[in-house]
Amino acid sequence: MPNYAVHREHSADAINRVVNHPEVRPWVGAVEAGDLDLSALIANTANVLLMGEGGGFVFVQQEPGIYEVHTQFLPEARGENVIAAAHDAARFMFTRTDCVEIRSKVPEGNVAASAFARKMGWELQFKRDKAWPTPAGAVACSYYAKTINQWANTAPGIAETGHWFHEKLEAAKIAAGSETPIHADDEAHDRYVG
Repeated sequence: MPNYAVHREHSADAINRVVNHPEVRPWVGAVEAGDLDLSALIANTANVLLMGEGGGFVFVQQEPGIYEVHTQFLPEARGENVIAAAHDAARFMFTRTDCVEIRSKVPEGNVAASAFARKMGWELQFKRDKAWPTPAGAVACSYYAKTINQWANTAPGIAETGHWFHEKLEAAKIAAGSETPIHADDEAHDRYVG
């Protein structure tokens, strides 16, 4: 089991502090609604909150196996820290839950979120005009997604995990005196086993 840079939390206390930060709150939704409390959202066990250093990821189940992620980090915690945490969050979701697709929305003008989507290799699904409310009026919103197969083809560390598993399996076969053939190394197979 990998050592994740994120961990699951069942309390909204930490993420509430992040989403209500003055530089984060305007990107979470209508500011005129006041402070947010994600307690009910996090209390729903169908949803998953993964926290890391300076923020976290709220995965809201849209239907079984499909989650919409909301990435919320304090300004001082952004950068490569978030990218590493995002890779770990995706690995957690795709290997420890029923997740087969992760979706996300990026409002026009949120430069950090747009750069993040590109850096993570998310696939643009479509764009809608005037779909995201801001104090200055509704702006366009881009919709992104990544499936488990897209993730497995590119995820860092997955091939190594699969290779490790195959080495352990082969050693167990030899120790048990099994005559089951041991297959040759195959990175694609290692990725999907990983």
